[in-house]
Amino acid sequence: MTQEHDQIDGPWRSPDTPTQQRAASLLAVLTRDEKISAATGDLEPLNKYGIPVLLSQDGPNGLSLPGTTSFPSGYSLAATFDEALAWAFGKAVGTELRGKARAVWLGPAVDITRSPYAGRQTEAFGEDPVLSGRMARAAILGAKSTHTIQTVKHFVSNNQETERIGYRRGDGDRTPGVDVHVNERALEEIYIQPFREAIRDGGADAVLCSYNRLDGVQACENKHLLDLIKSDWDGVVTPDYRWAVRDQVAAAAAGVDLPQFDQGNGGRGRDVFDSTLVTEDRLDDSVRRILTMVFSSGLFDNPLPATPREIVSTVEHRELATRIAAEGSVLLKNDSTLPLAPAPGTTIAVIGPAAFDAIYTIGGSAAVTTPVEELRTPLDAIHARSGPGITVQHAQGTRADAPYPGSIDARLARTGENGQQGWSASYWNTTERHGDPTVTRVEKQIFHEGLPENMGEDFSARWTTTLLPNETGRHYFTLLFSGRARLLVDGTEIASGEREEIVFLAGPQLPLSGYADLSAEHPVEVVVEYTTEAAGFHAPSISLTWQPPSASGVAEAVDLAAHSDVAIVFANFVASEGMDRHSLALPGDQNELISAVAAANPKTIVVLNTGGAVLMPWIDAVSAVVQAWYPGQMFGDATASVLFGDVQGLGRLPVSFPRSEDADVAAGTLPVSEAGVIDYREGTRVGYRWFDRAGVQPLFAFGHGLEYTSFDYSALSVTRQNEETEIQFTIRNTGPRPGTATPQIYVGPASSAGVSPERVLAGFGRFHMQPGETLRVVIDVPADRLRSWLPSGAQDFSPDREYWVGESHEDIRLSVDLTNASKGEA
Repeated sequence: MTQEHDQIDGPWRSPDTPTQQRAASLLAVLTRDEKISAATGDLEPLNKYGIPVLLSQDGPNGLSLPGTTSFPSGYSLAATFDEALAWAFGKAVGTELRGKARAVWLGPAVDITRSPYAGRQTEAFGEDPVLSGRMARAAILGAKSTHTIQTVKHFVSNNQETERIGYRRGDGDRTPGVDVHVNERALEEIYIQPFREAIRDGGADAVLCSYNRLDGVQACENKHLLDLIKSDWDGVVTPDYRWAVRDQVAAAAAGVDLPQFDQGNGGRGRDVFDSTLVTEDRLDDSVRRILTMVFSSGLFDNPLPATPREIVSTVEHRELATRIAAEGSVLLKNDSTLPLAPAPGTTIAVIGPAAFDAIYTIGGSAAVTTPVEELRTPLDAIHARSGPGITVQHAQGTRADAPYPGSIDARLARTGENGQQGWSASYWNTTERHGDPTVTRVEKQIFHEGLPENMGEDFSARWTTTLLPNETGRHYFTLLFSGRARLLVDGTEIASGEREEIVFLAGPQLPLSGYADLSAEHPVEVVVEYTTEAAGFHAPSISLTWQPPSASGVAEAVDLAAHSDVAIVFANFVASEGMDRHSLALPGDQNELISAVAAANPKTIVVLNTGGAVLMPWIDAVSAVVQAWYPGQMFGDATASVLFGDVQGLGRLPVSFPRSEDADVAAGTLPVSEAGVIDYREGTRVGYRWFDRAGVQPLFAFGHGLEYTSFDYSALSVTRQNEETEIQFTIRNTGPRPGTATPQIYVGPASSAGVSPERVLAGFGRFHMQPGETLRVVIDVPADRLRSWLPSGAQDFSPDREYWVGESHEDIRLSVDLTNASKGEA
C-alpha cells in the first residue's frame, strides 16, 4: 500500500477547485506510462495522487453480494411510478455499496422492453422511455448522494438474450453478437432517450456498452453510436463482460475509456495504445474522463472505508424493500374480494409456490440471493397477518417453473436396438449434427454434466426412445440444459429453446417445459436434440425429467380450495440473464391448476410472481389478480400488505399485457435471421405504441392498475410559456379508503413527425389522498418530451398537440386539443 510520504500534492486535491480543473491539473502531471495504466484499468500507479482503485458490483436490483438487501425487481420499482421511492432505493444501494468498500454500482439498467419474451426485461423499467428515464434518473441521484459511481446499462438496443454474445464456434471463440438494425428516429426516441435522461439529469458517471452489434458494428466499437452520448457528456464508457469487445483497438478508438472496472486490463493490453488508430488525444480524453468521474462522484473527497462490512443490509433498507414490493404490486383485477377482511372462523387456502420455493429474484448478474432464514415467505406472512381464529392451510398444487424431480423409468423407454431399455444416443464432435456420429451408444437416462466421453468442448447429440406410458393423461416434461435443446413427442415439438447456463451466476434454475397428452400402453416416439452452440461461460449439460399424471398435485389443491372460504394461488415463471422466453403461457401445469381451483372456489385470487406479461386463459373465472413481479427477500410481508389492504398505494403496469400469443406484437418471438440480424421493423411502435397504432386491445394496458378506492378527474388546463408546458387538473378521492392516484400525461404526435403513435407518455405523478380529499395537481412536460426526430435527423419542437390525462394509456379521463391553438391557456 502507498505510504503517506509517497503522496503527491497538487490543485486536484482541493475540493474547492471545479471538477474539470481538477481533472485537467492531474492529467497534466501524469506520465504517458501512468495514463496507459489508467486506460487499461490499472489505477494503482495513480494511488499516490489520491486516485483509488475502482471496485465494482452488480446488479440493478441491489448488490449481488452476501449481506446486502435483496430489493424487488426493476419492474416493481417502475410500477410504483414514484421517483421519491426510486431516489430512496438508489441511496440505499449506494450506502450498501460503500459499506462493502466498493466504488462502482453496475446499474441501473434502462434497456427498453421491446418484446414480452425478453428474459432480462424485469431488471429495467419497462417499455416506455420517459418512465425508464425518470426512474433511472431518480435512482442515480439517490446513489450519487452516497458519493459512489453509477454505471447505466446496457448501451444500446440490448433487448434480447438470444444470440447476444454470439454462438460457440468450437475453437474457444464465438461468432459476433446479434446485429440490430434500427432506424435513427427509433434509436433516439426509444432506446437512447432513457440514457440521455440518466446522464443529463441524473448525472450518471459511466455507461456500460452492450454485447450486440448495431448496423454491423459492435456497440462498443461503434464511434457514431458512442458519439451520440459523449458529444456533450464527460463520463466514462466501459464495456460489458468479455465478448462486448472483439477488437480492443477499435473499441479504444471508438470511445471506450476503461476496459472494465476492477478486472485488470479486461482484455485491453498496453499495446493498444501503440496503434496509430488510438491517438494521444484519445488516450488523454479517456484518462481525463476517468479522473473527472472520480472527482465528480465525490469519491475522491469521501474515500471508501478501508475494510468492507460483512452485513450492510439494515432494518430501514428491508422496510424500503417491503414498501417498493407492496406499492409496485399491480392489482390487475378485483371483483370486490380484495382487500381481505376475514372474520373469525374463515379458512384460507394458500396454493402453489408460496414458501421457500417461490421466486424472489431474477437470475443472472442482477440476482441478489438471500439466506433462507432471512426470506419472508408469503405463506408465513399470510399466517401472521390473518391473526387468531383464521385457518390458513397450504397445498403445493404445482412445482410451477421448476424442474420435475422424476426421471423417466428406463423400463418404460425402449430403443430400436433389440428393445433395450433406455435411449439410443448419438453424439457428434461438432455443434451441428451432420454426417455420421462420432459416438453411438444406449443410455438409461438423458443426463450429462460436463462433456460426454470422447467429446470435445463443443458437441451435439440426439437421444431417441419409444416410450410406453403406463398412465393416461397429461404428462409434463422438463429439460434442464445449457445450450440449445428441442423435445419432440411423436414428431410434434413440445419444447424448444436456448439457455446460456442452467443457473446463470445466481438465482433459480432455468428449466424449459412442455407437455403431451398420452394414453397408457400406447407407444410414442420421444426425441431430444441438443447442441452446445448457444451455451455460455461454463461446461455444457443437459437432463430430462417428467411428471406423469399420478404425480400431479392439482387434485389435492382443488380439494383444499373447495373446502376453504378463499383460495390464493401463487404462480410463477423463471426469468434470467442468458435466456429468453419462448411462450407467454405460464409453464407447467399452472394454468390447469388455476382453472381447476377457480371452478372449485368462486373467491380465487391469483398472485403472479413473474418477470413480465403472461397469458391468462382463466382471467374471467378468478375474482382477483395481483401482479407481484419478483419482490425480493420481503416478498411475504409485501404481498400480505397488498392482500389485506395495508398498503398505502398500489402499482401501475410499466408494460402492456397482450391478450394472445401473437407474432405481430412488436418483436414477437425475437426472430433472428441466419445471418444473425434482427430488424426492428416496428420503428418507434414499441409496447403500447404498437397496440395503439395497430388498433389492438391489450389484455391490460400500459399504466393500468386498480386501487382500493376511486378517483375523479376534472378541470384540465394546459399553459405554455416559451418551451415550458404546464398541465393542471383536479383529482378527488371519491372512494371510502385512502389511496394513491397515479395520473399519466399523454401527448399526441407532432404534425411534422409523419406516422407516429397516437399518444405517448410525457409525464406522470403520484399522490396519496384521503377519502374525500381534493387536490389541484400540476405536472410539467419538459421541452424534450415535445420534440420529434425528423427523417433528416433534425429535431422538431411541436407543443401544439393533443394532451390527455388518464389512469392508464387506455383509461383516459381528460383531454384537450391544441393542434390549432395559439400560445396561452386552453
